[in-house]
Amino acid sequence: MLASLQIRFRNSVHRTSYIYQTMQDIHKDIELARQRRAVGEAAEFVDCHMPNVRSHPDRFSLMETSLQRVSIKGSYCEFGVYQGEMIRFIASKSQEQIHGFDSFEGLPEKWRDRWDKGAFKMGALPQVPSHVRLYKGWFHETIPSFKKDHPEPIAFVHVDADLYSSTKTVFDMLGDQIVAGTVIQFDEFFNFPGWTEGEYKAF
Repeated sequence: MLASLQIRFRNSVHRTSYIYQTMQDIHKDIELARQRRAVGEAAEFVDCHMPNVRSHPDRFSLMETSLQRVSIKGSYCEFGVYQGEMIRFIASKSQEQIHGFDSFEGLPEKWRDRWDKGAFKMGALPQVPSHVRLYKGWFHETIPSFKKDHPEPIAFVHVDADLYSSTKTVFDMLGDQIVAGTVIQFDEFFNFPGWTEGEYKAF
């Protein structure tokens, strides 16, 4: 009986010590503090600029809603294809030809902590449905030929470029085809440390 109580006491002490140490680590976690601050900044942005916008449980639900909002004829594009998960989802919801742009060489420069130059590099092109066309190369290299073949307005664009520089390239080169009625969905618009210097800033 006494031995059992001693074991339970020691286990309780160990658990308490572990919890205390974990709390200490959390209080010193700079990245966690940055994320909390980013959440607060994003919440303030929502309160100021989009308080009545319906929230979505995940990016696929948001994507489906975005595609339903398309009301003009034009091109469907995605910038930042990576493994093709989202472009396949877009293709499953639309029979329009989808144009996917990616270097597949990874990020051209450091984005943020843990995502250095070369992150997201792919060894091979992802498998996509027949009505998806992939453009392999940096945006500034592939957009000119796309514009020549597709001068029509852009009906829908999914921007998953992460970086300010890459996103700015998209808008600089395709700005004349983004018109009233174009639906734009961002993947990293806000809610992470440094969001005001990324896709949001380019927009």
